[in-house]
Amino acid sequence: MLVTWVYEGQPSAGLAPVEVTRMSSSGQILGRYALPLARQRLGSYFSDNDGDALLGAQHLFVTDERDSAVGFNLSTSTIDLNWQAPSCGGFPCPLISLAGVAAGDQLILEQTGNGDGSSTLLALTPGTSGCPTPFCATAASVPNATLSGFDFSGTVFSPTFETFLFTDDFFCMCVIPPSASGGGATIGGAVSAPDANVTPAPDLLPPWPEQAMDGKRESSVKITISPVQTIQDGDTASFSVSVTGTDPNDPPTYQWSFSAPKSAGNNPNVNFTDPTSASTKTDGHWFAYPNETCPSAPASSAYDIRVSVMIPNSAPKNKKSKLTINLPMVGGSTSNALLSGIPDFSFDSTRMVYFVSGPGTLARATPPVTIFLAPASQFYNKSAQHENVHVQQYLTGMLSDLYTVSGLMAVLSPLTDPTSDGLTSKYVAAATAYLTSQKALLVARHDAAEIEAYNVSDLIAPQYFYQRCGVTHFPLPQ
Repeated sequence: MLVTWVYEGQPSAGLAPVEVTRMSSSGQILGRYALPLARQRLGSYFSDNDGDALLGAQHLFVTDERDSAVGFNLSTSTIDLNWQAPSCGGFPCPLISLAGVAAGDQLILEQTGNGDGSSTLLALTPGTSGCPTPFCATAASVPNATLSGFDFSGTVFSPTFETFLFTDDFFCMCVIPPSASGGGATIGGAVSAPDANVTPAPDLLPPWPEQAMDGKRESSVKITISPVQTIQDGDTASFSVSVTGTDPNDPPTYQWSFSAPKSAGNNPNVNFTDPTSASTKTDGHWFAYPNETCPSAPASSAYDIRVSVMIPNSAPKNKKSKLTINLPMVGGSTSNALLSGIPDFSFDSTRMVYFVSGPGTLARATPPVTIFLAPASQFYNKSAQHENVHVQQYLTGMLSDLYTVSGLMAVLSPLTDPTSDGLTSKYVAAATAYLTSQKALLVARHDAAEIEAYNVSDLIAPQYFYQRCGVTHFPLPQ
């Protein structure tokens, strides 16, 4: 934050406006704002210490030493305090200086050298444009005294006092009686004028304003963000940012955002549940990078997750993390049709043998389907429709003649044995041989079954990753 020095140059050139220049930490100029100072000049230059500017919690206060005091609001970049001194008809005119900042960014202004020998303290409250008025200014007159908060030059001060302040770089707000007063003056009957020839002890110097003591330096602000999150497509991740060292009465605000490679396919996107809160959740949306359908793009994609932390009176702070989205290599699986139950055994007293008399509780179940994707995944329906084709193949299609009760009974019906245990052993061996034969038939038809299923699912979006891509031979079912 800079207050510019006004160089008058040639008298005929006039005065350039006094400006506040707002800059980023990297030196970029963010804005320039003209200050409505009546004299359009600043008094501080080189060796003097006139106190032309003070920094409050939310304001930069500037004076031209005689006619004006201006408050520049740092949060809104606007002028919300514009005090103008009453017009001066004689010489010398009273001088003004900035005495300090009170609670609520109330500016304490002092005007010394009034014609009646008094000085005036004013408390100016920002937020009103027509100061002084009864609503924004409170004035208190100090009779028969000169208030000096800073070392400004002029005929008001004696050469001894001026030299004393300049030589020792002494900052004070002193009550100095005019030379004709003949003695020390008081403020409210309680404070006597100091001896201008005695240097006060350091602990007698005024304390810093309360705002400066409570203010937080930018370097004390600490910001941490959640580490990298890894989820499956369709799942949810959580991110949060922690900020310490800021004013609890003026907390920061937040804005979450994301980015993905510009050439990525499948519409990269992250939806934040609370994009302006310190904590938020995100969905998981896999994108294709590189943007390839066949051969498939990688099963993993990663977003940059950023949060911009806006701290009052400070440049935004940005923190970054990552969100990685994974796809399972196999979207779903359909198990072989399962045969359950056992056949009935009976004893033939004529032949004196045990035999398989009927199917008993044998049953052919609908093949179960497992989808390895989250229900909210963009690929869930694609994988489910693929596996539904396999189910229909077992029920009515090219696999409907495999793993049937009638086929198993054709193998079991001829079995007999003189003992029940002997028949059980023969039943187990025959059933195992039957299942092995069915597995061999399934392997022979597997590629055709997969192609038929892919012919359905390949048409369903997103047309990435779980695509046939011309393949005619597939891994055997697990």
